[in-house]
Amino acid sequence: MAEAADPVKLALEYMTLLLEQAEKCGVGAGGGEQKEGQEKRRTGSAIARRAEDLPSLVASAGLIPALTFYMSKAERDKFRAFLGILAGGRAVEECKGIGEEFGAGEGAGYSAMLAVAAKALEDLGFINVSESLGEGGDPLQTLARGLQRLRGSPEELVAERQMIELLVEVKKLAEAFFKSREETRT
Repeated sequence: MAEAADPVKLALEYMTLLLEQAEKCGVGAGGGEQKEGQEKRRTGSAIARRAEDLPSLVASAGLIPALTFYMSKAERDKFRAFLGILAGGRAVEECKGIGEEFGAGEGAGYSAMLAVAAKALEDLGFINVSESLGEGGDPLQTLARGLQRLRGSPEELVAERQMIELLVEVKKLAEAFFKSREETRT
């Protein structure tokens, strides 16, 4: 386990990278209205919803069960793309396939938030998932193996506490970057 990292600094890093990607995909810093689907929501609201739900899910179900739930909802290619953005520190030029993560769709946001959680676990020194970003690697499978090693170990509760602290910061920033004023008032 590595020396404790600053959760606020990590959250700022991750969320500014996601914001840069949103801007690259034409969402813009302030987001825009998405009119497709059943509800009219600000673009990026799915990421804000997933960021809002994850800390309480970790607190109630535990870190690993919460992440396996997000794994069940994430899409492998999108997870890989978002992990690459977070690991590489720069937005990708190609938005095809990941742009809808910034939408308001039912399954949107899981892949991006799972990538944030995986990168956080890596930066906190608990797992190494970025190593599998190379050709032929499977980051989702690598994450599963890392979580399997962490499960039941003395470090699991330490990881959970640190992750809750970091995910609360991510939640605040996701609200600031991706949630509309109408949504934050309710």
